[in-house]
Amino acid sequence: MGDSKREQVRRHILGELGTGKYPVGTRFVSENCLVRETGICKNTVREAVSSLVSAGVLVRRQGSGTYVVRLGEAPEVARRRVIGVYSSDPIETMIESRLIGNGIRAAAFEAGCDVLHFGGDCAASVAELRRNPGIDLAGVVLTHLLGSDSAELGRRFPELKFVIANYQTADFERLPENIHGVFAEEFAGGYLMASHLIGKGCRRIGVHSAGHSGDTNYSQRIAGYRYALEENGIAFDPALIYECDSTGLSASKREAGRSVMARMLADGAPDAYFGLNDFFTAGACDYLKEHAPPRPMVMAGYDNYDPELGQYYNFSTVAVDLEGIGRHSVQLLIRKDFPGRRILLPPRLVAR
Repeated sequence: MGDSKREQVRRHILGELGTGKYPVGTRFVSENCLVRETGICKNTVREAVSSLVSAGVLVRRQGSGTYVVRLGEAPEVARRRVIGVYSSDPIETMIESRLIGNGIRAAAFEAGCDVLHFGGDCAASVAELRRNPGIDLAGVVLTHLLGSDSAELGRRFPELKFVIANYQTADFERLPENIHGVFAEEFAGGYLMASHLIGKGCRRIGVHSAGHSGDTNYSQRIAGYRYALEENGIAFDPALIYECDSTGLSASKREAGRSVMARMLADGAPDAYFGLNDFFTAGACDYLKEHAPPRPMVMAGYDNYDPELGQYYNFSTVAVDLEGIGRHSVQLLIRKDFPGRRILLPPRLVAR
């Protein structure tokens, strides 16, 4: 086991050297930094560094640090296995991207692959990676790319695998065969929450969706909600679907929740508020603290990206396994025998 962990650290170091961030003669990161990056104990990290010192790739200078001596001559650097991760939004502003990324990095590390994040022109970045003689590109995870854009990528690079992570599209089955997908079962999530609210005696359930619900996860959540209503003999009322768009930032989503709650109260408060995002529901709860409804309302959210949010406001939610989406995305890319093109992960009801 120790040798395996040491080899993982060696591959990680060599992968970092292969990115060009550390030219020959520059100081490499400290062992403590490598411990944080890999999650492997310091003794094993030190052994891996020592093996690369012995191989003439690194050199230790007392009182100064570890320096890069050689790059291209190291056989592991010549051809490294890479998982590409594309996002059109800054990763630090999107909590779902960070959670998916955690799963991708964990699975890639276990498989001995490096991870490269990029944005901007996805096709240009992919073409550049494929031209790099030091990179064996296993495939690309697309965290924010849908429909026609991913289809174009599939047609341009037919021999390369792509995985759409998290965001479903209505036309998925019509995409090229090299486009795969890992999604949460959003229909089941909407059904679970609506059934839970009905079980609590709610008949009029107001839903806060977003302005782009026609072609995303939100439409599937609403479909599951509608099915639960009809299963319980409750007529679907489109007037109870409130759309209010927002940016990816949590503050914007909270403000959207406040706005929709104000509209719901003005229309006559429903029995329950079902926000299709937990930050929507947090904003709605904030509004209720300032404007008491005519009667108590049951509050519910969706995603559970930040578990403390639902705990603090005490609302039920549907948990989506985003790290699992990331892990399965890597499996779809690296396993040649993986059956099918799409994986649906079941959501989990968090009842309060």
